[in-house]
Amino acid sequence: MKSVFIFLFLFLCASAYSQDLSGPRWGTSFPGGSNNRGMRDSSLQGVVLRQDGKPAAAITVRINGLARVDQTTTDNQGQFQFSAIPSGTYDVEATQGTASTRETIIVNQGGANVTLKLDGPSSSAAEEHPGKSISAQQLKVPDKARKKYEKALEEAGKRNTEKALHYIQEALASFACYAEALTLKSVLDFSAGKTQAAADEAQQAIHCDGSNAKAYFVLGAAFNAEGQNENAIRTLNQGIRFEPDAWQPYYELGKSFLALHRAPDAVAQFHRAVELAHNSFPPLYATFATALLQVKDYVNARAQFLLFLKAVPNSPDANKVKQVVSQIEAQLHLNPSMQTKK
Repeated sequence: MKSVFIFLFLFLCASAYSQDLSGPRWGTSFPGGSNNRGMRDSSLQGVVLRQDGKPAAAITVRINGLARVDQTTTDNQGQFQFSAIPSGTYDVEATQGTASTRETIIVNQGGANVTLKLDGPSSSAAEEHPGKSISAQQLKVPDKARKKYEKALEEAGKRNTEKALHYIQEALASFACYAEALTLKSVLDFSAGKTQAAADEAQQAIHCDGSNAKAYFVLGAAFNAEGQNENAIRTLNQGIRFEPDAWQPYYELGKSFLALHRAPDAVAQFHRAVELAHNSFPPLYATFATALLQVKDYVNARAQFLLFLKAVPNSPDANKVKQVVSQIEAQLHLNPSMQTKK
């Protein structure tokens, strides 16, 4: 069942892919000179607190940035530190079971300090089965509604959208606040270009089950499609608390930051998405490459474009990608200084 939903999310992302690669980013100019790799090392330190304000020991803290991805654990006083990291923007995330918190921090030459407060329960049961807990709302779903939803998933996996929507309506008729069914309908509507309907349904799903990560992801994608990028960032980060290892929210966050002209932040998010996607969504390579071009990292942009061509050589966008790769290679040959790697 999970594999069907993964397919639907791939379909959702693919429906927006052509928009990601359109526009002036394909015509990126290639000025000579350095590629902005002269970042100096700095440090990031902080403390993680529980909901009651007490220090949280043995908590996993992860940083994800353009030039560094790393993780550590807090000490008995809830403190942590990352030393000798390049200056830049980092996503800092602390997690324990279903409890988590996430902040975006700018680390300059003087270093940075941050206080993180865990949001959500951190019971022993949650720690034993992180990301796999069943919400109370899910347990309320009657068998009749669940069976209709399973049929809807099956039909959606076959791309029989009309039949899928029919079964979703029957599932919702049996249980109106069925978050999974509402989320599936949101995915289908988004894929059909009905972004407002998709947003409304995702919000209703979240109202029914506030721990439904996929509903946050679809809502974030809908906000991006409507140009509400700040709302998308907030929403996607909320969903990541419940499913931190899904690649889709980081992909959407990258798109959000690109739209806000924050290319370095976009690169960090796409980098995380590529790590988690495990080659399941080749267009991600091309989208990542367009962001790398904007930060003048031409060597890695070329590498990502080549991964895209290797994965989907017959893509309708293959010729465009080959043209850009040729431009990059010509410029790298003319300007050896552009080949500097971090």
